[in-house]
Amino acid sequence: MSLLVLGLNHRTAALDLRERLTIEKEQLAPSLDLLSRYVEHGVIVSTCNRLEIVLDEDADTTEVRALLSDVPIHEVSGEDATVYLLRVATGLESMVRGEDQILGQLREAFKLAESHCLLSPSLRILRTRRIEA
Repeated sequence: MSLLVLGLNHRTAALDLRERLTIEKEQLAPSLDLLSRYVEHGVIVSTCNRLEIVLDEDADTTEVRALLSDVPIHEVSGEDATVYLLRVATGLESMVRGEDQILGQLREAFKLAESHCLLSPSLRILRTRRIEA
């Protein structure tokens, strides 16, 4: 499972920037439609403390990176991306360690991406074996 995470969180961006870039729940579906113009598979995770796009590592990210060009993004790839996402799911990457809302937010993000037919086999495995387990 080779994944790539591009985004920002409380460690990489100031609060005002995170607030400006937060995608409200009702805007996630249109945002996924926009993402699908640039990549075949992907998930958008947007909370008050993070905006991250999860992709297959081999995806052409040129256009996605262009959309984020003015933003100080972090990048995690390969095995590290899977470990990072599991740390996010368990609240270890949250401002308040152990915060438990993020797991539900991840589940919702993956469910919405699935409803838009944006889950690749790798993303589906991550969802069913790790996030939904």
